Amino acid sequence: MKRGSRFLKALGVSGALVAGTLMLSCGFSGRGPLDDALDGGRWSEAESLLVERIETDPSDGSLLRDLGRVRLEQGNYDGAVDALTRAQTLSPDDDSLPLLLGLAWEGKGEWEKAIEAYRSYPRTMGRTHVARAMRGRITRLVRKVYAERAKEDMAEPARMAPDVLAVRYFDVLAEVETYGNLGKGLAEQLINDLSHVEGLFLVERLRFEALTREIEKSRSAGFDPLAALSLDAMLGAGWSLGGTITPLEGKDEIRFDYYIVNNITGEIGTPSSISGRLDDFFELEKRIVYSVAEELGYTLGSTEREAIGEIPTSSFQAFLAYCDALAAEDEGDFVRAANLFDEAVRLDPIFFLAQERGERTAGTKEMVTDIAKTEMEAPVLDRRLSRLETTASFLSPTPLPDVGEGRDLSTVRPLGLGSGTVTIRVNEP
Repeated sequence: MKRGSRFLKALGVSGALVAGTLMLSCGFSGRGPLDDALDGGRWSEAESLLVERIETDPSDGSLLRDLGRVRLEQGNYDGAVDALTRAQTLSPDDDSLPLLLGLAWEGKGEWEKAIEAYRSYPRTMGRTHVARAMRGRITRLVRKVYAERAKEDMAEPARMAPDVLAVRYFDVLAEVETYGNLGKGLAEQLINDLSHVEGLFLVERLRFEALTREIEKSRSAGFDPLAALSLDAMLGAGWSLGGTITPLEGKDEIRFDYYIVNNITGEIGTPSSISGRLDDFFELEKRIVYSVAEELGYTLGSTEREAIGEIPTSSFQAFLAYCDALAAEDEGDFVRAANLFDEAVRLDPIFFLAQERGERTAGTKEMVTDIAKTEMEAPVLDRRLSRLETTASFLSPTPLPDVGEGRDLSTVRPLGLGSGTVTIRVNEP
């Protein structure tokens, strides 16, 4: 059995293989007093014992890893980073270390270093529950990075660059709440599409969102940052795109009015207007993208047009649910966001963008901690499962069947032993 298969099954992705084997204490090396201290959560005592062992054997990376984990439990994040960094030098193949380091950097409030650590974890890519949780965690930390950068943008704005475009949220001119978050979703789609224009750089929506929130905080405190400088100037955007969305009630139609502003000269471009059916929402959005690229002086090649022309969903109602999900994420309500992304996929099963975004709503620190525990347990679990497979090979004349990413050991049955019972103990390494 491949080690990756065991890892996924141990996390419960394909069903638990061995119940009760993933306790935190199992992730630590050592027996006797150290093991007792770890089992009992006596972290200070465990740390003292680990320090003694490391002095005797400073080349044991697992001891340094355990020391880092114990310090994490005690909130000593500086000490945890020190121990875990040294452990990585000695045990570069220990996949629990990027996770533990990420948690330690988070404890220190070093979001970008935590993101870097998590991205180095080898199972961050892919479509497993583990990968989704890790990408979700990274996305949440990116929000924290932008929240801090927003304060910096207000205090010391970046120099406006002529190749940077900020897409504002289009104002929705509709009385019904159904369309309330459409401007946010449109902005995200415009940013996604315009990012394919070679040579043009886009301000990320999460950064724009963070800055607008910081400005609102300042206003509520009696200070208006926009009185001195525009939002686009704070972002360093030489250009900005804004406009309005007007759903034509009772006609199943929608109209877009949009304009481009040169933030360096202050010149406002001639407003443009397009309209069409609600079902043609994305075709209209693509026309805006092509128009903006042309007005900014960019000539689109066939590859760029092909990338821009991809339509994420043919269901306008599914896109509305997607827009509401984005707003819920911005409010920090990840449970509601996940439900709304699921609703978008229910309305359009091939709305893969909504599916991918929904998967990223996972990613709590508790999930990362659980994954780290499983990684620490993996070597012991491998030995237990190897022993189980060896025993099973004596009981069954055929290879164990493959099921998905792992093997279903529950199908193994003793042969030729009558009604007798065979007990296989795998709870000890």
